[in-house]
Amino acid sequence: MIFLRDRLSKKNSILDGVIKNILPVIIIICLSVFNAQICQADDIADILEDVNKTAVPSTEDAAEEPAKKKPDSSSGTTVTNTSMPSDEAVFIGLGVAGLAALALALGNSGSDDAGPALPPPVQVDPVGPGIGGTWSGRLVLVNHGAELVTATVVQNGADVQITTSTSLPYGKNFTGTISGSGSMYMFDGTTGETWTTFGGNATANRLSLYDYVNNFEDLDRLELTR
Repeated sequence: MIFLRDRLSKKNSILDGVIKNILPVIIIICLSVFNAQICQADDIADILEDVNKTAVPSTEDAAEEPAKKKPDSSSGTTVTNTSMPSDEAVFIGLGVAGLAALALALGNSGSDDAGPALPPPVQVDPVGPGIGGTWSGRLVLVNHGAELVTATVVQNGADVQITTSTSLPYGKNFTGTISGSGSMYMFDGTTGETWTTFGGNATANRLSLYDYVNNFEDLDRLELTR
C-alpha cells in the first residue's frame, strides 16, 4: 500500500513538471501560429482593398472621367475613345511643343542679330569756314619738343574734332567748337587744357591753336595748313 502511494506521488510530480515546463512552450507556439495567420489575413485584406480601389473608381473619379464609347455595330462606324491621354503622351506633346518654340526663337534671333538699320548721322552744314579734312603741319610743346604731324579734322555744324599723329605726351586729340568767323575754342583730350585761335581765326586753308604754359610766359601751339 505504501509502495503504491509512492508510485502515485512520483507520477504526479512528473506530471506537474511536464505541465510547468512544456505547457508554456505549447501555448507560445499556438499563439505564434495564430498571430501569423492574423497577420496574413490582414495582408490579404489590404491587398483586396487596394484591388477594389483600383478596379472600382470612386463616384467623383467616375464623374470626372470622360465616357468611353463602344463601337456602334448598328451603324457600322467606330467611335474613337474620348478618354484623357496618358501621362507619356502629354510629356511627349509638351516636349515637341517646347522644341518647336525653341527653334522659332532661334530663327528669330538669328534674323535679328544685325538689329534694325540705323539712319546715318545727320550732317549739318559747317558753321564758318569748312575745315573738315586732312591737314599737315607741326605741334610744338614748349616743355616736350616739337614734331611734324598730320591731322584729321571732322566738322559737323559748329562741332569740331581734331586728331593728330603726334607721339608727344599731349596734343593728340581735341574737341570743341568753331564760330561763324572762324574763332575756335578747343579742349585737349589728355590734359583738359583750353586751346584757342587767339593768334588768328581759322580759314579753309590755315588753322592754328595756342595754349599758354609756364605761368602764361610760353605758348604750346598746333599749326596746320593744306
